[in-house]
Amino acid sequence: MEKVKKIFLSVIYIVPFSLTVLAVIMMVILFFHSEGPHVSGVITFAIITLLFGCISLKIKRKKSTLKNKEIENTILNIATEHNGLITASELAINTSLELKAASTYLESCYVKGICDKKFTEKNLIEVYFFKTSISSETKRTAKLISEIKI
Repeated sequence: MEKVKKIFLSVIYIVPFSLTVLAVIMMVILFFHSEGPHVSGVITFAIITLLFGCISLKIKRKKSTLKNKEIENTILNIATEHNGLITASELAINTSLELKAASTYLESCYVKGICDKKFTEKNLIEVYFFKTSISSETKRTAKLISEIKI
């Protein structure tokens, strides 16, 4: 189902772009090879198609941004429930991401310095630690900086 959705969305964004390119080519050909009402019609068609393409791209970017925010919120919720720890499989289960995409997303968080990466002793499974997500118990037992012994 996810692949069908991706194909459908790709077609929705490729068609306006293709129509824009076609309109520009037609506009150039008609502009230099004929005179009359055809030129203004092609220019109008090109402008309308270009605007539709720009609006489609803007919608796609906005949806992508919203999806990333949703994923970030899910990561923080899971990490908060598990003392700041999360694995790619937990993220995949709780989102629409596939396991590989979830792993890539968490790895990008690690590369950006948002979290730390640990490994389990058995099977070397990657566990990502978000320092900003701590449990209520950890918050309750927090101490003043002067009380912490180094």
